[in-house]
Amino acid sequence: YYKQITGFYFKKTFGHKLWATSYYDRILRKTEDIKSVGRYTLQNPIKAGLVNNILDYPFCGSFIYNVKELTTHDPIA
Repeated sequence: YYKQITGFYFKKTFGHKLWATSYYDRILRKTEDIKSVGRYTLQNPIKAGLVNNILDYPFCGSFIYNVKELTTHDPIA
């Protein structure tokens, strides 16, 4: 519902889509480790070839954890 509403108003205002067609989201289960999922997500800019080290990517972050906190025990890149 959130994506539908924001996408509608964004396109109405700016004339193009807000969300990528292949965009995928899912809800985390209580049994999943949020830090592990965060580490996995932080791999995306590296896999896309945008940076060699996640600390060089300026558009990552979290309201709960900072990037260094997520990479301290399990370094990425």
